Amino acid sequence: MQAERRRGLGLPRENTVASPPIVTLAKVKPIEPIVTSEQLRDCLRNLKKNHKDDNVRVKRAFQILLKIVANIVKNPEEEKFRRIRLNNPVFKDRVGNLQGGVEFLELCGFQKLRNNSYLVMPRGKVDVALLNAAGVQIASAMENPYFGLLSK
Repeated sequence: MQAERRRGLGLPRENTVASPPIVTLAKVKPIEPIVTSEQLRDCLRNLKKNHKDDNVRVKRAFQILLKIVANIVKNPEEEKFRRIRLNNPVFKDRVGNLQGGVEFLELCGFQKLRNNSYLVMPRGKVDVALLNAAGVQIASAMENPYFGLLSK
């Protein structure tokens, strides 16, 4: 009866054989590695261990790192806070020459430009949650006198 109605309306005959479902593959974004608080903490521990003889210098490095992170969290659109010249004498002396300083910033989302003269955090890559976690780890490192000394 249904076939007659379709024919009367000028419609093609109904396909009684079920066709396989059409599957389209969506483009999947590659999974970017997620930085954990533990990785941030380990990097700060290593910085402190590598320079345990110079507590003042380590504390100053932590202060600078905290300032960099805080400035980006407060002003994520401001390019001047997301760009660090690696050969800046003050940055070099306080953070750049300390093993673990630049690595910590890279964990926070900074990337070295091809010519290795700048660390830049691209506007679209600002991860405020990660930067807040980094700030917490730095504050913990500054407040805890035993940070990095009793672990690993």
